[in-house]
Amino acid sequence: METETANLTVRRYTAEDYPLVNDWWQARHGAAEDLAAGMLPPLGAIVEDAEGPLCALWCCEVFGVGIGYLEWPVSRPGLTVARALGAFEFAIQSLVKLAGKCCDPPGEYKCFRATPDPVLFRAMRKLGFVRESPDERIPVILIIE
Repeated sequence: METETANLTVRRYTAEDYPLVNDWWQARHGAAEDLAAGMLPPLGAIVEDAEGPLCALWCCEVFGVGIGYLEWPVSRPGLTVARALGAFEFAIQSLVKLAGKCCDPPGEYKCFRATPDPVLFRAMRKLGFVRESPDERIPVILIIE
């Protein structure tokens, strides 16, 4: 399956985008689960086409180490798999180029990690991502309130 990347643009995520991406998140993860706005890193990308936003993805930049973690992928419900993968591919390429450029002094990022689902990994593999190990990795999180 070929991904679709034609006619896409990218822009930085802003807080005004939160209601939209939270609606997408709830549609995909259940209406009771909000996207964790307080955990979204400053570097976020919104990919758009002529019809509007397609997907959002964030990069958590680890300063002093040069590693970026690609987090919180979410796309507009109803997209074809090819269209969603094309949008995420564009978002990943954009975040890789932007990582480290928005801080002073600028950082250099040479390593990007993620814990994608198998479908998203197909698009990431096209961009050069490889599995760190043959084992399936399970993302976990701890929140202390």
